[in-house]
Amino acid sequence: MSLDILLVFGIALCQLIVTIYAVWVSVDENKIKTAVVLSIVGAFGIALTVWGAVRSSTSQQKLQDDITELKNDQKNATAGIQKIANNPPVVNVNQPPISFPTVPEHTHAQFQNPSSVGNSPLLPFHENQNVALNLIYTNAGDFTLDDPFVGALLEVVPVQEDPGVTWKKFGSRVRLKFHGGSMVATHNPANDSQFRTFLLDGPLSKGDADDLMAIPAKKKLCAIGKLQWRDASGKFETRCQMCTQREVDGNFTWGTGTENNTERKLSP
Repeated sequence: MSLDILLVFGIALCQLIVTIYAVWVSVDENKIKTAVVLSIVGAFGIALTVWGAVRSSTSQQKLQDDITELKNDQKNATAGIQKIANNPPVVNVNQPPISFPTVPEHTHAQFQNPSSVGNSPLLPFHENQNVALNLIYTNAGDFTLDDPFVGALLEVVPVQEDPGVTWKKFGSRVRLKFHGGSMVATHNPANDSQFRTFLLDGPLSKGDADDLMAIPAKKKLCAIGKLQWRDASGKFETRCQMCTQREVDGNFTWGTGTENNTERKLSP
């Protein structure tokens, strides 16, 4: 800053000397008007030089003050950041409890292989036999099964008949007849099962009895049934399609059809 002042002072002094010299020369040559003009211009130039120097000095001082203030602000900001880094704020977020939609408890019904009725053996088949079977169903799921309604037909059909054809012929004719009680889920069919007895429509003819007893069999005895029931998730229907026939070794076995133990949800 001192050097700038010395330079301005030197310039002003030079201008003053030049002005004085020019005025002296003009007066010496009797050029009074020229001397006056030179005096005025010289004085004005010196004044502008001094004013410019003062203005420049003031601007530089203000700029220096701004830079100093900016450095101080930056230093304070850095210190604040470092303080936050060393002592991070603790933010506690209260997580709202998440509630998942509950899924209604759904169980499953299942048909077991039919059994003979009391002291009336099913085998051997014979003419005029009143064929009867106990149709057994259980709660095979994990929750309570309510309001079971069951119905079934016993039918003698050709061995080669497709199970799908058999269901189409007789499935729509099944009527629900028997209402059972609620069934809890124990996973023990022996303790948690119900049954209903169903009869063949009319005594067994000689032809049907002979075809059932043939080796291999020509006809088979089928149980076609439906069980409708409810649980907490809605109303359902479980189907029964099981047939017994004589094999080449002379034994009778139970086989399942395409609809056996299939489950369908019904309208409420």
